[in-house]
Amino acid sequence: MKKALKIFTEPISLLSLAVGLLVLVGCKEEVHQPLSPGIKPGVVTNVKVENRNGVSVITYSLPNEGAFYVVAEYEPRPGLKRQTISSVYKQELVLDGFERAAEYDVAIYVVGLDEQRSDVVKVKVNPLTPPYIVTFNTLEVSEDWGGVSVKAINEEQNHLVFGVFTLDENNEIDTLVMHYTEQAQVKFAVRGLESKNTKFGLFVRDAWENFSDTMYQELKPLFEEELDRSKFKQVDLPTDMNLSHAQMSTPMHYMWNDEIANRNILFLTRPNAAPIPQWFTFDLAKKSKLSRMKLWHRTTFLFEGGNLKRFEVYGSNDPNPDGSWESWTLLGYFESFKPSGLPVGQLSNEDIEYINAGEEFVFDLNIPPVRYLRIKTLEVWGGVSYISIQMMKIWGEVVE
Repeated sequence: MKKALKIFTEPISLLSLAVGLLVLVGCKEEVHQPLSPGIKPGVVTNVKVENRNGVSVITYSLPNEGAFYVVAEYEPRPGLKRQTISSVYKQELVLDGFERAAEYDVAIYVVGLDEQRSDVVKVKVNPLTPPYIVTFNTLEVSEDWGGVSVKAINEEQNHLVFGVFTLDENNEIDTLVMHYTEQAQVKFAVRGLESKNTKFGLFVRDAWENFSDTMYQELKPLFEEELDRSKFKQVDLPTDMNLSHAQMSTPMHYMWNDEIANRNILFLTRPNAAPIPQWFTFDLAKKSKLSRMKLWHRTTFLFEGGNLKRFEVYGSNDPNPDGSWESWTLLGYFESFKPSGLPVGQLSNEDIEYINAGEEFVFDLNIPPVRYLRIKTLEVWGGVSYISIQMMKIWGEVVE
């Protein structure tokens, strides 16, 4: 049996070896040839240009045959070569990333299946002022609490970066923030600065690394300090709603700690114990002129549930013990903002980043100093009958 097996297997091994050698030889000798060698595509015709802000759109007619795609080559800024490709189904080339409004040379080729190019068609385009420069020209910067506030209009909602830096007496640069946004109404603040005359610089950058000029302005940030949350105390007045959740402990003072990761360590009023609007009161311990407040949404329940959507902040130095409103002064009406505008239950990355940094609400400069605060919730994001605040911080200046 062993001898028969040997005689039977040897021819198979030789056959396999022979086939393998043929495959190797075949692979070695294979040469990729053009799909249609020798056919050169015709050129585009009937070329038209539409110039927009930072963009030029080129339309054209294709040759009768031989076209696989169309490519445009240009320099959106000196030394930077770019290509834009369009399939034969679009008959349109969108050229973007231009550094400024000017005349640019564009070379257009039709490319065949074999990657052969047609003769060149040269076109001149004149894009209008790029959006990042348009937005830069709307920039406004002003003194604000603990820093400066920046406003601008990004009408086309382009992806832009706003850079803010300071210059010291030796003209050394200290970059404070790089603010990324696609919002049409740009508004942000830079905080944590001393109240002294400071030279600020601001610029705008687009997605293609084009930089605007730099705006310089000397400003003096308004003084503020974070109020000591460890001294805040709950005040119980008639008609207030500050009952903790029935199944877990969620008292008011939980929102004055630094626990923003645990969704169960927060101020959460008892569901269905009182309708919305509802309000609560607390003591700042010292009379203070308030500058701003930050609220954090309940972790894992962002922009839903009992997180505050619309609310009012009232102040008093001598609240009436009967809980009436006569002794309270309205300090501000505020609305929570969701960058994406998506429905409840849907979040964008910008939504998450925005709210996890704490949502800021700024008081007017002319409000009176107060010791007691009363927050009246007018609407919550989830339409429920309770409120939730993961964490609260307040800034201002203690006056006595």
